[in-house]
Amino acid sequence: MSSPDVVRAALVTLAIICDLAAALCPEQCRCRPSTSDCSHSRLDAVPISLDPRVHILRLQGNRIGSIEDTLGFYQSLRELNLADNSLTSLGEGQLVMQEELKQLRLEDNLLSVLLPDSFKGLRRLLRLDLSGNRLTVLDRPVFRWMLKLKTLNLGGNRIRTVARNAFENLGELVTLDLSHNRLTHLPSESFRHLARLRTLALNGNRLQAVPFHAFFELRSLHSLSLAENSIDSVHAEAFAYLYELRALNVSYNRLETFPAASLALPQLEKLDASGNHFSSLKPRHLDNLHRLRVFRLCQSQLLSSVTGHIFSNNLLLEEVHLCMNPQLRWFPRTAVDSLPHLKVLNLGGNSLGTLENITSLLQRIEAFNVSGNPLVCNCSARWLWDLPAHLPNTSVLFPIRCVDSGRLLTELSEADLGCGWWLTAAIAAAAVAFVAAFCAALTRPMLMPAGSGLGHDSPMRGRHFTLLTGDYAGTRDAGCGWEHGRRCDRDFGQHYAAQRIGDYAARAPSLVV
Repeated sequence: MSSPDVVRAALVTLAIICDLAAALCPEQCRCRPSTSDCSHSRLDAVPISLDPRVHILRLQGNRIGSIEDTLGFYQSLRELNLADNSLTSLGEGQLVMQEELKQLRLEDNLLSVLLPDSFKGLRRLLRLDLSGNRLTVLDRPVFRWMLKLKTLNLGGNRIRTVARNAFENLGELVTLDLSHNRLTHLPSESFRHLARLRTLALNGNRLQAVPFHAFFELRSLHSLSLAENSIDSVHAEAFAYLYELRALNVSYNRLETFPAASLALPQLEKLDASGNHFSSLKPRHLDNLHRLRVFRLCQSQLLSSVTGHIFSNNLLLEEVHLCMNPQLRWFPRTAVDSLPHLKVLNLGGNSLGTLENITSLLQRIEAFNVSGNPLVCNCSARWLWDLPAHLPNTSVLFPIRCVDSGRLLTELSEADLGCGWWLTAAIAAAAVAFVAAFCAALTRPMLMPAGSGLGHDSPMRGRHFTLLTGDYAGTRDAGCGWEHGRRCDRDFGQHYAAQRIGDYAARAPSLVV
């Protein structure tokens, strides 16, 4: 048999073997060309009788405890899912034949340690998920083989320590999740290898402070979450050089002072500062965030004051969420009425008893929530009652329940608001005030120098003056005529003091003018 015939026969034999392998799909699995799905099939080991040409192998939700000497059969894998199994170790070199693998899912296993060569051979891997395991330290560069890795998820472990070289060779990494671990200090030195990182999640750890230049090497960072820690201080230069940062979450920490000095972030668009211990929100707090679009400050138990013009330098704001702050009893209209791009205003769940009229603003937004506040539905709430008539889309409104009647505001009539008697009372009060002011003007006392009739240009001006009643002017005019001069004023003043007021001048109050 000639050489070409031998080669041809070998290829035919290989094809037959492959077809037979494809036909040997375990009954628990579901096999299609390039995909084998053996998930949730109560398997104790990786099946080795599947099509060796398979690209996608799904083995999640089984009871597999080891991958030793099993994956070498599948050298064409692109995706491997071993999530939610019972793996305690990956061994060393068990993935060395998976050079084409792009995605590896190992979340929700029992892995407590990663060996130096656990991931050897995975040079084309793009995504690795190790979340929900029992890892406690990253003390060696176990990921150094993954030169093209884009996403690394280490969330939900028990990691306390991250070595300086833990992320060595991960220069292409874009997303790193270290959330819900046990970190007490930021592993800033570990980040020096991650020049292209754009998303960093550190929420749910035990961090207590954000120190000087904590993220100095992460100049491409777009999103940073520090939520749900125990942070009580943020250095003024903590976020220095994060010129590309778009989203920052510092919610549910222990900050007592708004970190205004740290927020010189020219590109920041989203800021969540909820659940801290701020007592007030002032204009200077957000002055440096000129590109801010979404601001959230909710569930802050001590927040009681929001000053007017708080967003005067944030004219690009589209969403404002100031909600569920139990001490917040007043919200000034001037805080938001100058925001031309506002689309969402969420004031729900505060302690607002009344709200200023912002009808003109609400006519152009997409969602307005003031529900869950103890709003008193009297005439001051008439604009809210009348609001649906002025809005092009009433779906922007959340239901408003009145604290005094327990009824929805939309169920009340105008008479229920009591606006009629209120208007009548207001007109009556204004009329009484006008009459009182008019009468007071007619009987207003005059000021003259005590014991003399010196005029207003006298050098005595500025000394003590005696309060005289109105009959002085009338008696003087009768005696001197309308065109009286300074001498007549002086003489008549002396005469009046002697003849008419007796010792009153000594007892009357004196004023300095």
